[in-house]
Amino acid sequence: MIRSWFGPSLARRIVIAMVLAFVLVDLALLANGYREFKDDFARSTDLLQLGRSFNRQLKAITNKTEAIALVRSSEALVNEIRRNADYPMRDCLWQLFDRQGHLLYASKGLDARVIPAIPDRVSPILIGGKDYRSLAADSALWKLRFAEPRISDRTAVAWISTGTLPSLLLAFPLILLPVWFGVSRGLRPLRRLKEHLSQRAPDDLSPLGIDMRYPELAQVTIAFDGLLAKLRQKVERERAFVQDAAHELRTPMAVISAQAHVLARATNAEDKHQAEAALDRAIARASHLTRQLLTLASLDHSDESAAPPIDIAALIQQMLAQIANSAIARRIELSLDAPERLMLAIKQPTLESIVQNLLDNALKYGREGGRIAVRLEARQAWIELEVADDGPGVAPEDREHLFERFYRGKGHDAPGTGLGLAICHEAVLALGGSLKLKEGLDGRGAGFLVRLPHH
Repeated sequence: MIRSWFGPSLARRIVIAMVLAFVLVDLALLANGYREFKDDFARSTDLLQLGRSFNRQLKAITNKTEAIALVRSSEALVNEIRRNADYPMRDCLWQLFDRQGHLLYASKGLDARVIPAIPDRVSPILIGGKDYRSLAADSALWKLRFAEPRISDRTAVAWISTGTLPSLLLAFPLILLPVWFGVSRGLRPLRRLKEHLSQRAPDDLSPLGIDMRYPELAQVTIAFDGLLAKLRQKVERERAFVQDAAHELRTPMAVISAQAHVLARATNAEDKHQAEAALDRAIARASHLTRQLLTLASLDHSDESAAPPIDIAALIQQMLAQIANSAIARRIELSLDAPERLMLAIKQPTLESIVQNLLDNALKYGREGGRIAVRLEARQAWIELEVADDGPGVAPEDREHLFERFYRGKGHDAPGTGLGLAICHEAVLALGGSLKLKEGLDGRGAGFLVRLPHH
């Protein structure tokens, strides 16, 4: 409990937030109270009312002794109240004159000094180097001079704090406890989720099946179930991939083993030559299949987020030049429709994998004496790469499975692993693009259109 309190804790954050909120409220109330105090002090409403009250009382008195007694008693009462306040204040000063200006009474400390004052008007004055504000209350027979010490800002702030702080301290637990209770109850589904996850088997990727009760928390389980679904699909793909890879490798490995035995038992040069040729073909097929499997595995974990721009038009020209001899051997005409220069931020091995497999597919399944046309074009937001041939095309029943791993269509005897188009598809998806089958050249054959984002 202590560790959770001093470590990163939602409960601690709530308490701190509540304390800060109350501090801000207290400061706001203090600022507002101080502003009202300054406004009242500037208007001096209380002092003016006090002057009018004494003026009324002095009007009813005609005897000098009674007037002095009234002033002396009022001074004692007012100053006693000021001394006994929560924040003691200095005494007020009083002076009483008759109408002829003779001094009848003066507070101690004034001596012969006269308090400067104006009737019905509060004036700031200095007495003995200290700030006061004065007021005159005159009647037909008497002149009263009154000086009140100026209240300091510190005293004013202390008064206002004394009025607001107790209420806030009383309200704090009354507000914090319901909030704490609500948060504690609200976090209960998350604790259940933690317990449920801690009890699951490491290979259990089934949906959570937990009612989080609150819509906001239910989104967590929905997102988590979505992640588990993606993991299930990935695991299933990997399991199928491993099974298919083992199955595909079994055949060339068996051929290699058989031809190795034939080669070892060969008794004449012709048998030995045939065994060596068959062994070379089996090794080449196993090597090609292994390279493609490694390519697929690297695509599953590739990061295309940061890549330098390269001239893809020049790269495609180079790759067409590399297959020129193979195309000439089958009397296939190669053509390229592309700009002289086209820059794209992309990892070169990934693009090479896409182009190489599309070209290999066209060479392998296109007709002898036919054509292969490559088109490269820049759109506003896309780069389009199309590889088309005029061969026999793709049978309708094969189109749905064309991009599946290890799938090879029927109706042809060309050697292959069934991974070329799957590699293209995975690579294009990794780049955020799309790959689709379309009609080939002259209304026949097959065409593959790649669209890659161009930023």
